[in-house]
Amino acid sequence: LQTHRMDLLVGYLVAYVALVVVTFIPRLGFAVRAGILILLLYVLGAIDFSVAGLGGDGVFPGGR
Repeated sequence: LQTHRMDLLVGYLVAYVALVVVTFIPRLGFAVRAGILILLLYVLGAIDFSVAGLGGDGVFPGGR
């Protein structure tokens, strides 16, 4: 990793393993699988936010 943050590596690995497990275990109900997918998207978004922060210059397109 370029930033030498092992927490990022662990976070991405856990998310990948969870996605693979949810994909290949059909016994889980639809609601559980959907909930895990939404949770993974939330966690990956939080990780991305912790790395990149708020992007942009703060100017709203089409605004004044």
